[in-house]
Amino acid sequence: MFRLPALPSGGGNKRKMGNLPDPETLKRYKPSEPQSASETMPPPLGGLNGKGKGRAVTVEDEDIEAEYSRREDVYDGEDDEEGRFFGGGLNREQEQILDIFDAAGEGEQGPTLDLPALRRQIGKFERVVFKNTEQRGKYPDDPSKFIDSESDLDTSLKAFLPLTQNPSLFYPELVKSGIIPILANLLSHENTDIAMDVVEVIQELTDEDVGGEVDDLENEEETGSTTRMAMGQLIDELLNNSLLDLLVSNLSRLDESEDTDSQGVFHILGVFENLLSFMPPLADQIVEETALLQWLLQRIKRKEYDSNKQYASEIMAILLQDSRANVLKLDELDGMDVMLQVLSQYLKKDPGDSEEVEFMENVFNSVCSSLAQPEMKKAFLNSEGVELMGKAPRQDTRH
Repeated sequence: MFRLPALPSGGGNKRKMGNLPDPETLKRYKPSEPQSASETMPPPLGGLNGKGKGRAVTVEDEDIEAEYSRREDVYDGEDDEEGRFFGGGLNREQEQILDIFDAAGEGEQGPTLDLPALRRQIGKFERVVFKNTEQRGKYPDDPSKFIDSESDLDTSLKAFLPLTQNPSLFYPELVKSGIIPILANLLSHENTDIAMDVVEVIQELTDEDVGGEVDDLENEEETGSTTRMAMGQLIDELLNNSLLDLLVSNLSRLDESEDTDSQGVFHILGVFENLLSFMPPLADQIVEETALLQWLLQRIKRKEYDSNKQYASEIMAILLQDSRANVLKLDELDGMDVMLQVLSQYLKKDPGDSEEVEFMENVFNSVCSSLAQPEMKKAFLNSEGVELMGKAPRQDTRH
């Protein structure tokens, strides 16, 4: 089961030892006089008592004696008060074996990443969801009756996070099991914390770096292809279960003055970024079928600057890039006027930090993408965009 070294490598790992003598060298050791078996044997390389001095041997070659003298510091006569070799009497080989078993034991405490374990996990998750739904239905006004099942649901959802380690194996099973509709339905859970748990799981499962670490370089291309196929299956199933609408509806019900809700908004925007990164043509569908673009425009208008404001500007820039349909939708929402108003504030003040600089650049890029469509040029002129752009260089020349 374990591939171990042919000989123990020494008594512990305190020092780096010299090269081991080869078998021919060891044959040249001869006892000076008849002794008991335990005394005539050369000292084991790992040692039994941690001391290499006082062994009666005759060395025929001075070079060999020098080699052994260099190794004597391993058996330097340290007291046994600390245990043999400062490791409880274990040599390096034995310590390696125990480390392997310890690691295996730790793995057993976490999720076991194989299909049978995943199927058991899915079954348990379905039971937890059913129990929580049942208890909420029976005792809607008494949270004490369903708080335990809600805690179990939170734990069960987070147990899906490690599935990103092998998407080509686990994602098809998630789709096949029928669990995706259940996850999508939980996005409407009365407890927004549960809904945000689902969002976090979806964000992790759809991250562009999933499957990016491939040990076998020869199979890297094949592994990347199977990962994309598995990711595509998962995303298609999520989209078929109204993922886009459910995400946008959660943006509207979250209160960003609360830290947890603010983090939830950030995760939702992260899901949209993942979807657009994996499937760029999805931008048109998002704008056509949801109110995300309207929400983004309202979000970048807020005076207070924060990370969610920056993230909203980034998603908006992605949606407008190379999409005539989305730019025309922006025109319907008077988006050009909103973007120019946002940029005008930087005529009077500089961005506070590098993140706010990125926010400003995202909005400016959105303006540029919009001007690629003739219809938006009129809106640009009506919103005094030319005057605004004319002032911007003079502001920059002072720095």
